[in-house]
Amino acid sequence: MHLKFLNEYQKKLLMVSLVLAFFSVITVKIFINYLRLAGYEIKVNVTSSLPERLWWINNRKTTDFKKGDYFIFYAPNDKMLTNGESTPLLKMVAATAGDVISFNKTSLLINGVVSGHVWPKTIKGDLLHQIESQTITQGCYFAWTQALYSYDSRYTDIGIVCEKDQRIIGSATSLF
Repeated sequence: MHLKFLNEYQKKLLMVSLVLAFFSVITVKIFINYLRLAGYEIKVNVTSSLPERLWWINNRKTTDFKKGDYFIFYAPNDKMLTNGESTPLLKMVAATAGDVISFNKTSLLINGVVSGHVWPKTIKGDLLHQIESQTITQGCYFAWTQALYSYDSRYTDIGIVCEKDQRIIGSATSLF
């Protein structure tokens, strides 16, 4: 690389900057690897179901969620976002053990309160099937978001998320 147009001070400044940039990248990579080993990671939400885009994931917290908590889990038979692969989804816990999930025509009810709509088809026209009305059992969660077309536990492709199925990746906290 020819640096004839730079004076000696500018050359030294450029070299120091390059060395600092290199060590900064190495430091960030070490920090990210440390976080992964410690059971943490950062995920980006790319869907419109949640307004937040950047999430802090604690992979060590996979049990004992409360209503209003956010968590990330695998959708075992996801046909809307992939071709039936297990897709990680980030949703809010809307119902826990003892809560009743039911349907009144096209309305989703949680403990008798209308909490959303059930659609027969996706926006693309793929068929959707709602889960059966049920009482949530211990260690299971109804995953949900307020988005009008949320793809969540109300549909059989996702269903109720249970700890025993080992689909839960971890808890999620919004960064922004």
